[in-house]
Amino acid sequence: MAFMLVLIMLCVFSAPVSAQEELKLNYESAELYVLDDSYKEAIGDIPSQYPQSVQLEVNSDSDSVRWYVSKGDSVTVDENGLVTPRTEVWYWYGNIGTTAPPEEGEEPTSIEVSYNTGESTVVCVVDGVSVSVVINVVDYSDVYVDEKIQEYIDANITDSMTDYEKLDKVCQYVAGFDYSVYYSGYKTMVIFGGGDCWASATLITYMCNNFLNIDAAVRYGVNDPGAGSGHRNAVVCIDGKYYEAEAGFAETAPRYYYISELEDGFSFAYGQEGYSVYQYDGRESEVVIPDSCNDSPVTEIESNIFYYNNWKDFAPVSVTIPDSIKAIDNFAFSGIDSIRNFYVDDNNQVYTSIDGVMYSKDKKTLFACPAGKEGVLTVPEGTECIGAYSVYYTSNITQVILPEGVTRIEEGAFGDSKQLSSVVLPQSLEYIENFAFYNDRNLTEIYIPAGVTYMGDNVFSDTEAITIFGEKGSYAQEYALDKGIDFVEIIDGDTNFDGKVDIKDATAIQKYLAQIISFSAVQEDLADFNHSGKVTVSDATAIQKMLAGLDY
Repeated sequence: MAFMLVLIMLCVFSAPVSAQEELKLNYESAELYVLDDSYKEAIGDIPSQYPQSVQLEVNSDSDSVRWYVSKGDSVTVDENGLVTPRTEVWYWYGNIGTTAPPEEGEEPTSIEVSYNTGESTVVCVVDGVSVSVVINVVDYSDVYVDEKIQEYIDANITDSMTDYEKLDKVCQYVAGFDYSVYYSGYKTMVIFGGGDCWASATLITYMCNNFLNIDAAVRYGVNDPGAGSGHRNAVVCIDGKYYEAEAGFAETAPRYYYISELEDGFSFAYGQEGYSVYQYDGRESEVVIPDSCNDSPVTEIESNIFYYNNWKDFAPVSVTIPDSIKAIDNFAFSGIDSIRNFYVDDNNQVYTSIDGVMYSKDKKTLFACPAGKEGVLTVPEGTECIGAYSVYYTSNITQVILPEGVTRIEEGAFGDSKQLSSVVLPQSLEYIENFAFYNDRNLTEIYIPAGVTYMGDNVFSDTEAITIFGEKGSYAQEYALDKGIDFVEIIDGDTNFDGKVDIKDATAIQKYLAQIISFSAVQEDLADFNHSGKVTVSDATAIQKMLAGLDY
């Protein structure tokens, strides 16, 4: 991307502006260039063709002329219309910097001048009439770096090359700099002649995206074999294929580099039974996990395979699991709130999917709910266990309804569910593990059935914000007392929490069904007097029969 120097013609006014003549400045717009002190030793002074100030003039000889900056903080203007970059002086005492001038007796170890870049608007007011001009302050170090990159491209890359050949030349350029732990950005790598893996990765992506029209992104490389903590390289998309571009080796120039194709954007590791998927760097919206790699089966999906995907437009809506997969980490797809559905191959012997939610093959354990599911999550009959972190970190689920037969909610099952405000737990429930509802800020009340005999120490994150409803003498009451949680004693049918079941509760159910009043999740559970799984007119009838001494 070559930078063009825009020449601005200076208009000289020799006559005063007339009453009919429009007030004008000698510039319609202008650019000024600045360079921080930290770069000057390596770059030198700003060349003369890049102006560092501009003298504004107005076509009027009036004595009433006023100049000021109306917008932005990148320039200052004096009373004569001279515009200069706004400076900020930093006084350094070792590693501590301040803009406060030294007091008497203080000796800074160094003094640096820095600038604000960007646009500012300068206004000239003449006899109550105003005219303005936009001044853009540009960091000359950006211009310098782009010119150096363009020089390399002009000398080494031609239009006749394939994009892959161009990428190879880019990597060759990047590997031509020494490895240095002191610089981690593409600019400093070009300016100072060295940088670490971050600098190498960002220089590859910057050249591809901004000069060669090749899509590239910084890639999380920590999980690659032999990679160090915090390692980064680049992922590049060419003709629908994804490539890992690695030029971050800790060597002196010319350094080794390589370009390796990522099969459909996936990275694999070899294990005892086959390959595992440990990362996805593609950007498809419907992601299909491969069933094989190098003629061996893909049997496992590791944690957070999407989490470090750095494509800006990456927003998967579905994931398809092949029949070869035998193990999936609980956090494989956590936190990706664009995912709406999981699809599992019918021949898979470990997992299955129901309405886009993943369960164990026997359908007894809920394994993973897509983070992008919305509204009410109704778990189907036959489910016995809500698996660890299975509905973790969801963004839009507001209510969860568990069927009779569920006996266990495992660790972190509903943790960090941002909008979850209502949970209906079955009478069959026995165990609630740690962090099951941790950090669910909108969940303020919950009914714990009498059959629950164990709850982890940290089921809820904020014990002051939650109220537990339960039967007198139940484990839930003991738990609430031990953890300092508010407890409300209830009985089936007591929808108004007055400690008894009477005609008022039957009436309340009828009003609720007629949508005259609303119930909380706990009230809905209590209103289900006949334990059918939902509130119907039969519940009001059952209460009336009970009050009349009839069999209900």
